[in-house]
Formats: sequence, C-alpha cells, structure tokens
Amino acid sequence: FQWSERMGEQAVDINFKAYRKMDFGELWGGLSYRRSLDGAEYRSGMETKGQKLNYITPVLGINYKNFLFAYTYSYQSGNVRFDNGGYHQITLGYDFGGRGEPYQCNCPGIN
Repeated sequence: FQWSERMGEQAVDINFKAYRKMDFGELWGGLSYRRSLDGAEYRSGMETKGQKLNYITPVLGINYKNFLFAYTYSYQSGNVRFDNGGYHQITLGYDFGGRGEPYQCNCPGIN
C-alpha cells in the first residue's frame, strides 16, 4: 500500500518474484501490478468517464558474484495513458558486502 500525504493519492502493489540458482550465480524474475485507488475523470466526446491508473511491470535480473543486472519494462494500461508505449529501466548494482549470514548467532533459540 502506498499513500502520498501531499496529494492524498493511494495505490496498491501486488508483486511476485522467483529465484533460480545457476552455475554462474542467480537468475530471477518477477511481475508487478500497480493499481491506483483514486481515479481521474476525463471526457470522451460529450461523455465524462473515469479511469484508475494501472501498471503491469515484468522484471528480469541476474546476480553474478557481487554484481547485479536487471531489466524492467512498465506498461500503463487504460484508455488515457502518458504515452503509447511502455517505460524501460536498466539497473546495475554492486553489493559491497559487510553482511553476515542471516540470523548468525551463537545464542539459544527461544520461542
């Protein structure tokens, strides 16, 4: 859930992501769907219609040693769009490390 205090806009994201270990590192992909809870009105001829912002975004990435490469394509659906196509994004990353294994502890497990 996302809420913008200044604009009072609300949106919900639903995401799915899967990982696959490979010989060279890790391959991962996912799908994201964003839906605005606030609509906007627009005119089509003499008729006033409403629409809510929708984005569908597949993502594909590779982790190789400490490097990350990911590609994302976001497509806005609906009758009123910012553009006829979608939006491409490339992410390049580097993990500087400094983190141990999760829950690395020499203490007893207490439930």
